[in-house]
Amino acid sequence: MCNRSFSLLRRTLPLLYGMCVLLLSAETVPDAAVQKLAEKAFMQKSEAAVRQVFEQGLHTLPGAQVQVQALTMLAVYEAYNGSYTQAAAHYRQAAALNTSAKTELLLEAVRMLLCGSNFDSARSLLSEIAAGLPVNTENAQYRTAAVYDAWRLLAEDRADRAVPLITAYSSNKAFSDYHPALLFTLWWVTGDVKAKDRLLKEYPSGMEAAAVQGDVMVQPSSFWYLMPKVRTQSAFSQPDSAMTAAAQQSGTSAASVQADNLRSTAVSASSSGTAAQHTHADTVQAKALYYQLGFYKTKQYAERLAEELQKKQFRPIIKEETRPSGTVYFAVLIEENAAGDIMLRLKDAGYEAFPVFP
Repeated sequence: MCNRSFSLLRRTLPLLYGMCVLLLSAETVPDAAVQKLAEKAFMQKSEAAVRQVFEQGLHTLPGAQVQVQALTMLAVYEAYNGSYTQAAAHYRQAAALNTSAKTELLLEAVRMLLCGSNFDSARSLLSEIAAGLPVNTENAQYRTAAVYDAWRLLAEDRADRAVPLITAYSSNKAFSDYHPALLFTLWWVTGDVKAKDRLLKEYPSGMEAAAVQGDVMVQPSSFWYLMPKVRTQSAFSQPDSAMTAAAQQSGTSAASVQADNLRSTAVSASSSGTAAQHTHADTVQAKALYYQLGFYKTKQYAERLAEELQKKQFRPIIKEETRPSGTVYFAVLIEENAAGDIMLRLKDAGYEAFPVFP
């Protein structure tokens, strides 16, 4: 694809995608003023300029609900470009304007924080959300918060706590909307053959099944790469693992275990003064130092990706990271360049990456 065509696609696709998201979530056509503002914004040549047009035009929009539409559209655009921290900030700003959809918007912010590896802020925000939700798996927002928190635990290398919860959710009909993703998670993290077989049998047409079969590649913009990936069976993949068994013996449901987990998270966040105290201004001003393309438990895989990047004229860095558990991971990073366009260069070369902030 030539540079001109790519540039046009980069400007127009977020607009169309953003409108689709609004139609699906808010069940309403974007206000004419929002569409006009978006058209002006997406004609800009850089993400910073797009953001500036949206933020400067926000106060001209007629009412809070219309402003929520604009902020949501901006957040979708930022997520598309890998600016997850900024997207999370704008979802939170939208939540402050719309009490009726506050929880849904905050959950979107959590999703962005997870994708951007901002786990302290995700933990704190999940605690805030959980405080206002009933502990009831029939509540869709509770289910979403529970699944997101389990994924957060995995990303923080806490598979001992997360996998039993995910196993329970994958067998609970109330979580059926998440079953493909949950089964994929179990296979990805533990190599659970039963989860893989069930995924292929029950959801053969889904993207998760395609990823399991190797028909599509899981890109590092997803936070799957932040989780340990094991290709052999482990104790965590067994349905009767320690936490699940303890819950059954005490007559406690998986939902109650997750509720306790969310509450303990709130205490931890309160006592440690986590990133929930960061201001919106601080978040927006943060600049990425590196972009991460892969996160591996096997150094050979990291070296293979680095060699591929070198052939395409990039200068990759392999950084070792030791988790509290003692497990060593290998991150493949590309340093931001002086022009500030390394993210676009990577996208143009067919790679997805997520920013790493100071």
